[in-house]
Amino acid sequence: DIRREYLWFVLVMAATATWVTFSICFIILPYPYAFYAANLSYLGIIAMPILLLRFALKFSGSRAAGSFLATWAVWLIPSLSVLLMLTNAWHQLFWTNVYRGTLFAGNFILTLEFGPWYWVHTIYSYAIILVAIVILVYTTYKRKMHNILLLLPLGIALPLGTSMMFIFGTTHIDYTPVMLSFSCVAFGWAITSGFYS
Repeated sequence: DIRREYLWFVLVMAATATWVTFSICFIILPYPYAFYAANLSYLGIIAMPILLLRFALKFSGSRAAGSFLATWAVWLIPSLSVLLMLTNAWHQLFWTNVYRGTLFAGNFILTLEFGPWYWVHTIYSYAIILVAIVILVYTTYKRKMHNILLLLPLGIALPLGTSMMFIFGTTHIDYTPVMLSFSCVAFGWAITSGFYS
């Protein structure tokens, strides 16, 4: 399959794999390696919403997919987020404090306290993901792809829900990487059900 939306799908999965892999490392590695793993996981976390939006736009066939806004401008805040995250030691705008304070499976793992730019990044990312969900639901409904109409947005919404639970303090452990395994199944099922037909 050489259609362009396939490329963006692969990039979404690559960002997701980066997020999941380094989130596991974040939990099992000792400090300071865990902090480096957290930084690397955020490269996937920050990129994934934009890649998902690009995938949704390409899949929908929207002319907006080739616009300056959809191609370049959407990367402004994610790029600043990466820059501020990697230079956080100088300004604490992304994380205000990093310490070993969360008990998980009998061990204390790193706790990252959110700084002001973290909230900018989070609100922006959630907005982009919600736009992508709306585009995908509308496109699958319009194309009468009823077999995946609910499965695809559900595969996005469940990790989004666990992410929100973590961000707003309902849980001290981010279970989003676990829920992303369901997303991979949902997307895979969508593809094998004729997603690109």
